[in-house]
Parts: sequence; C-alpha cells; structure tokens
Amino acid sequence: MNIGLLRYLKKNSKAKLIGLDYFHYKNNQTDLIINLYNHNKKDLTKNFINFNKYIEGLKFAIIREKLIKKKFNKTNIIKKKINKIMVSFGGGDRKNHAYQVLKWLSSINFKGNIVISKHLYDKPVSKFINLINNDDLKLKMIDMGLNFDNEITNCDIIFCGGGTTLLESCYLGLPTVVMPQNHREYIFSKLIERNKAALVTLNPYKDEIKVKKLIYSHKLRRLMKKAQTTLVDGRGKERIIKAILEI
Repeated sequence: MNIGLLRYLKKNSKAKLIGLDYFHYKNNQTDLIINLYNHNKKDLTKNFINFNKYIEGLKFAIIREKLIKKKFNKTNIIKKKINKIMVSFGGGDRKNHAYQVLKWLSSINFKGNIVISKHLYDKPVSKFINLINNDDLKLKMIDMGLNFDNEITNCDIIFCGGGTTLLESCYLGLPTVVMPQNHREYIFSKLIERNKAALVTLNPYKDEIKVKKLIYSHKLRRLMKKAQTTLVDGRGKERIIKAILEI
C-alpha cells in the first residue's frame, strides 16, 4: 500500500478513502474501514479510533448477485437423509483436504452422491483415480466456474475451506463442515462455529463422532441452516454502500 499516495489524495482532493478487508490500522488517512473480521486487534490503537471510523461483522459479507438471485435460502428444505455432498476447497488444496474427506466418506460407507470441483484433481491425481476406479464412491467432477452454482444449490451438505465458499454456504443455508487451510481461516471459521453456523474440523477421522452426527441428524442440520441464514443474509453490499454514504 502506497501511504504517500493516500496522504496526497487526502490532502489534495475531496475523495473519501475506504478500506475493505484492510488491516493497516495505523494508517490514519482512511476515512472508513469495513472488515468481516479483525485479524489484527492489537493494532487497533486509540489513535486510530480517534481519527478514523472502523466497523466489522459478518453482516457485511458480499454475496455474488448470481447466487442471491437463486434465493435458495428461502426455498431449500433440509432433507431428512443426505443424498448429495459437495467437496470444494477453492482455488487450491495444499493440505489435500479433499482427498482426506473422500477417504473418510469411503471409510464410513457413504452411499450418496459426491460432487467435487475439477481443479481438485490436479494434485493427487492418482489417488482420486484409484478411488473412482474402486467404485467406493459415487463421484461427479464439475467445473468450478461453469457448474458450481447449480451444484451447490442442489447439495445437502458441503465440506469446504474457511473462505468465500463458507460465506456462500451460510447464505444458502447449506450445512457446512469447514476444514481451514491456514491459521487465519481457522480463526475465522471458529467465529462461524461459535454462531452455530458451521462445524470446524482439522481431521474428520479425529472428529468422526461430531461430523457423522451432523450428517445424520436432521435436527442439527435444520438448526444450522437457521443460524447460517441469520448470520449471512446477502445484504452485505447494501450495508457497505449505506456506511460509505454516511461518512
């Protein structure tokens, strides 16, 4: 971030400087910072509070318009039996969580359908192919960009990381098992879990009782959906615009 440029803009223009998911709190050139979650609480100094405006919360989560138009959270009914599970870990899966989830689902003899993102085949290719060839799991490979929205809105539960997909699953009211891929994702995911809107695990084998309970408990999944759609309602963009116009 070019602090000199920000100082120049602040001094020589009437522009308001807004930061989204911005953690350089000692920069008092910004007029407003809006974050989903503050990862640097120790840097929120009194100096910053006196000269800037800072707001945060999951109510500011921005959901894609295409997903909002589906209005899935208003029509989806939590089924008593899980028929389809999605496995998606964004643009990368450095810890091979997808493979771990598939192996675990195979170990508990899950007989439903499983949808996985195409790019997840790129790394441990041979392991995935072996699973498919063994016919232990009913796998469907999808293109992340083309078919993701249609598939996620027709799944009963999802295993994902602690990023954008987590927020979207909350908006959709889709029961979620989160496997964070780094420390910051873990902290953020635990916030969601404290609101009863997700289940966080680093290893489904070690947390098998909890994960199986969510998969097989209709009541738990219904309660999670209610918490999710309350937490992320799809109106984040509206709130951000309103906050900006008020400064």
